[in-house]
Amino acid sequence: TYLMTLMAHDKSKGYVSNIEGYTPLFYLAFPKFTKWLIESSLPDVRPMDNVLMGADEPTEEEYTIGTFTPYGYYTGFIFPRNFDLYSKFLTFKGMPKHREKWKKAYYYMTQLLTFGHKGKQLFLKNPTTTYRIPDILEMYPNAKFIHTYRNPYKVYSSTVKFFEEVFAIYTLQTWDNERMKQDILDNYNLLYEKLEEDLHLIPKENIVHSKYEDFIKHPVKSLKNIYDKLNIGGWDGAKKYIEAYAKSQLKDYKPNVHVIDDDVILRVNEHWDKMRKDYGYEKLKPKSK
Repeated sequence: TYLMTLMAHDKSKGYVSNIEGYTPLFYLAFPKFTKWLIESSLPDVRPMDNVLMGADEPTEEEYTIGTFTPYGYYTGFIFPRNFDLYSKFLTFKGMPKHREKWKKAYYYMTQLLTFGHKGKQLFLKNPTTTYRIPDILEMYPNAKFIHTYRNPYKVYSSTVKFFEEVFAIYTLQTWDNERMKQDILDNYNLLYEKLEEDLHLIPKENIVHSKYEDFIKHPVKSLKNIYDKLNIGGWDGAKKYIEAYAKSQLKDYKPNVHVIDDDVILRVNEHWDKMRKDYGYEKLKPKSK
């Protein structure tokens, strides 16, 4: 989220704001009303991590797809008892007709965004893209990718907190907390299986791998490196805005502190050990025997 928010300060690019993300089918026709509607509906900050939730703050296009199709993975936050169904829409395995319908919807969405941003290059942030690399490349052969990765123990702890906070606000059903945790473990495993399977499809000059722990120490320098490696223009014009925002975060933002207890350690060691090894993170041992 921090990476995407920094990139959104590049005024020569377009991105999915909360306005576009949640009201894609009418925000262009009623911009003032839509902004009022979104600002009236959103909390000041996201409940799970205290990130600003203003109308112009960036969001993920997965929410956008979910507003006018059944294929948004995050619709599972509203109907958690059907979470397995929405998880099938991550890869569309054995669902060719649904895959084609999703592709048409995704293309339509990017056309709306491109029109709304007057033809600017789009920055899009969506973890579920990792499951759909072949489809994205079929539609956009020159797409560029930024793959961020993070300590799996913190990823799991953060994701559980995210799901619990979001379910508590948005769900229209009760949910099984244990099943929810297993879904997180299973879907993240599938994400890295798909990444490993499809990574060779992306030309090396069109992908950057960014380690969260390095990025968070030097965000502006890391983002400059991403621009250079992916040959993204516009850095000189965007630099002052990006630097100003990064400085404001050092002063004003306090990130969550995640508790890595034995339950987290045991689950990650059992389910995500390969990913931990592949990305060079130390294996933790539970404190109690």
